[in-house]
Amino acid sequence: MPKRNVLHSLLMLLLVEFTILIHAPYAKARTETNSLLPNEWIQDLDDSVNPTLRWMFYKEQADKYFNEKDYVGAIRSYSKAIEIYPFTVLFYNRGISYFNLKKYSDANNDLTKAIGFDSSRAEYYLARGHSRLKLNDYYGAKDDYTKSLDLDYKIADAHAFKGVTYQKLNIMVGACDSWREAKLLGHKEATKWYQDSACEKWFSGKPPTCIGLDRELALGEFFICQDSDGDSSFSIPSANTNPSLQEVLSDTPFAW
Repeated sequence: MPKRNVLHSLLMLLLVEFTILIHAPYAKARTETNSLLPNEWIQDLDDSVNPTLRWMFYKEQADKYFNEKDYVGAIRSYSKAIEIYPFTVLFYNRGISYFNLKKYSDANNDLTKAIGFDSSRAEYYLARGHSRLKLNDYYGAKDDYTKSLDLDYKIADAHAFKGVTYQKLNIMVGACDSWREAKLLGHKEATKWYQDSACEKWFSGKPPTCIGLDRELALGEFFICQDSDGDSSFSIPSANTNPSLQEVLSDTPFAW
């Protein structure tokens, strides 16, 4: 056999052995994780393993736990991956995990970091808007939903929950306008809120006059309104007394 072929074969053999050596800890860790608890297998992966392989391992496991709705395990794994390479999507996914565990402040912090890395993603602003809504930061939530719609106007959820922030701020014309847009995009909950809040009154010619609306305040539990001709009165429930709104503002997770 020519010397060139022998040398080539030896180099190929060394390359295969090196690849096996590098991948062995990663492969071993992957095969063992299914039978271990998160806090056990996270400590099992040796720091001497190539950083890129460790990042791939933790990202893969985090996504697995996230899809299984094991958000505690997902947060641990995303945190490990972030320590290696702090990619934008890791902060976003960890933020959603925090949100689903009702840790809204932590969710808001992670989503803010994700936006800091990439401000071009409408879903990042939508998710942070949800966390701010849960934190009763209605102006902040409204701004995030607005930014989300600036990036993608056809996100029905952004219109719908922007309307929720308006109603929580007792700005009914804004709430009805946002719900109407969501309704046109087929958002079922927004359609119900639109109907329950008598929003048709706002778009049947000249908007009605409502006591307290110009001050962005509801008088008691309802706005007291009159049609534009002044002949009939009706009431619009405030955010705290609208049953369909109370349901979505409870501690049930949003649908992402």
